Amino acid sequence: TADVVADMNTLATADVVADMNTLATPDIVADMNALAVTDVLADMAALAETDVLADMATLAVPDIISDMNTLAVADVISDMNTLATADIVSDMNTLANADVIADMNTLATADIVADMNTLATADVVADMNTLGTADVVNDMNVLGTSQNVTNMNTLAPISGDITTTAGVSTSVTAYAKQYSTGSGDISTRADGTGTVAQGDLRFRSDTTTMRVYNGSAWEDAAPGAGNYYTKSDSDTRYTQRSLNLSDLASAATARTNLFGNGGVLEVNAGGSGAATHTQYGVLVGAGTNAVHSTAAGTAGQVLTAQAGANPIWANAASGYSFATQFKFS
Repeated sequence: TADVVADMNTLATADVVADMNTLATPDIVADMNALAVTDVLADMAALAETDVLADMATLAVPDIISDMNTLAVADVISDMNTLATADIVSDMNTLANADVIADMNTLATADIVADMNTLATADVVADMNTLGTADVVNDMNVLGTSQNVTNMNTLAPISGDITTTAGVSTSVTAYAKQYSTGSGDISTRADGTGTVAQGDLRFRSDTTTMRVYNGSAWEDAAPGAGNYYTKSDSDTRYTQRSLNLSDLASAATARTNLFGNGGVLEVNAGGSGAATHTQYGVLVGAGTNAVHSTAAGTAGQVLTAQAGANPIWANAASGYSFATQFKFS
């Protein structure tokens, strides 16, 4: 037909003949045979659709071709193959939902980016690596138990007291060495370290006495509870039996111990310095010595002074008496 003859005339031009000679080489023939399979023909038919041709025309611009050439390097292709695994594709699909994109937009604010840059410093990264070790993670898991969280919430309000106590831990430790309680005396310090030292204290529960180590032996630091004076029964806060000097084994000894001078309160302590005074006598001062007593006078006698001696009672001298009244004029 005229159309076929025209086409063959067109194909017979030198350029077309040269192209067909080129295509007739064994390798190109093999490639065309490979492309002639049904699936490839179907794919090429699909690519020949108007929309696909338009898309390929769009992709054929120099910038896109340059980008595709960049992406075609071996390392990029390897990375894309890695990203194409099912798990990563699934993760990217997850990240592509609206909520995640909104969260990433939130994280992209200048302040948060600045914070992430701060966290990315070598020191912070090193700290996070340290915290990520198995031992630290295990410690955090232990601290995260409900009981420990409860304990920390309980201790948080008294953190100041804990700090104060920690500041005196040396003193507390020292006291733990020095003080103990129990039956009998001991030769080892209260905390079990070393031998007892001068000044160590021990409350003897078997004798109810406080003991002190004097450097070579234990001795009572205070009398036992049964040896103290107690409050009077009139004090309703106490119910112990009241004691007085007459309840002691030796009242005289007690008075001597309390007052000195044989149990008599001396003048310089506000007393008279004498155990007894003459009945109806008059007390006469004697400096810091015991107060003196005159003898008892008789009716009509007057107290008469003497030079350098105590006054005495004496009968009035002649002319001193009067009958009923005495009048000055």
